[in-house]
Amino acid sequence: MQSLSKISVKKAKKIRKAPPEFQAQMREVSMIVKELNKISGATRGKLYRALSKHYKVGGMGWDYFEKIYKGDLRPGPYIAFLRAIVEALADLDGSIPERRAAQVRYYTQRLKIESTRPYMFTTADPSTLAELLAKLDVPRDPFFEKAEFFKFNKNRKCIDTIIQLDHLCGAAGLPADLISARISTEAPSLPQYVLDRALVEQRELKAKDEEDGFKAGLQSWIQLPDSAQKGRLTLTLAQTRYSTNLATRACREQIYQDFYEKRVRAFDDRLYDGIGVSPLRLSLNFHCDGMVIAGDKIMLSQRGERTDDNPLVWQASFGQGMKWDEDRDKQGRLHPLRTVWKAMGHELGLHEDWIKENIWSGANVTFLEMGFTLRNFIAVLFSVIEIPDLDPKKAQERAENFRGDKETRHFDFLDCNVEKCVTGIVEGQVDGKKINDCSRYNLLLVGLRRFNSDMYRELERRIRR
Repeated sequence: MQSLSKISVKKAKKIRKAPPEFQAQMREVSMIVKELNKISGATRGKLYRALSKHYKVGGMGWDYFEKIYKGDLRPGPYIAFLRAIVEALADLDGSIPERRAAQVRYYTQRLKIESTRPYMFTTADPSTLAELLAKLDVPRDPFFEKAEFFKFNKNRKCIDTIIQLDHLCGAAGLPADLISARISTEAPSLPQYVLDRALVEQRELKAKDEEDGFKAGLQSWIQLPDSAQKGRLTLTLAQTRYSTNLATRACREQIYQDFYEKRVRAFDDRLYDGIGVSPLRLSLNFHCDGMVIAGDKIMLSQRGERTDDNPLVWQASFGQGMKWDEDRDKQGRLHPLRTVWKAMGHELGLHEDWIKENIWSGANVTFLEMGFTLRNFIAVLFSVIEIPDLDPKKAQERAENFRGDKETRHFDFLDCNVEKCVTGIVEGQVDGKKINDCSRYNLLLVGLRRFNSDMYRELERRIRR
């Protein structure tokens, strides 16, 4: 069979012979097929089967793809074929690698062709993304290299002290109703020396423990395939305390050494295969972080000068640890959505009731990825909170006058576009404002979700300049 890379001249001649009104369609289809030719054979087979449901034609195999690509078919069916590809991607629901699928979406959007229902992509092509970030000297903590976090997954996303634990159905993420939590009957899985230190902390911080109440620690998680319950994520949470979190931080150096010697782990990976006894899965304080987009602006706040973590640094991502007794839904079950809403009210004055009463379109909360921050030994569930009908000035007024947290000093906004997102990711500052690690990481996730292939183009452009 003739290689697609060797028939571009013939294809161009066919396109030029077509009626002018069909030439644009033929070019777009040609580019789409060229992108889909780069996916694996197994995935290509899935695509053929999905296509056959939406585009009835005999012999829906590679021969037909060749005819489409070379322009051998009459031009009339091209729009129908384009729409069938978009619908087929919706059926596959994440099987196509993100960079391929993002190119497909780019070309179909140019012709104003949309699926009849939304569809999710897999995480952006991680190998390319990892390479681009490395070429741009985006830092990653030496600990992750020494602990061999990249040994069997060189494409794990990482920015400074934040590293990917797991993506949630890729750049599109998961809605809140596809996440649930189960309660572990076991104590948090921590090394004995951490538990011993926690007893000391509990005696010294008894009042603080009682004031803060119990926290939630992430024991493990499991996500079903996209084809099963749309990729439902189940979290296993254990009860813990503020003093236990402090004890974990106090034992930082010992935990580092345990990671190096593979006595503890933060995720499942081939790194731990064949080493005898399975390492202890470290129970991590569970934190929910969200980026708020009001209209087309990303909300920023500056940390107070007296805070013990990142004083005076700006943040574009807001959150807090899950509280065991408070962050529960109407059925009394722990849920990260409740933590997100509590954080929005506490840090930004954007209380759930106020949003429902005053913003007719409400807020759309999408969970994007699970990360691990080395700084505080916490698992972070990243999300984006999109409030298209909230005026940024009103959001700032709410933050200044109705928030519960008095640490933050100033509020500002960042244009939500590719250039600003990439600047924040690569340089760690934007518009003269230094931003923290979690914010840089969430800018990457949100940028991939909203701009897809345009993010790659901007990263590549910055390498060239």
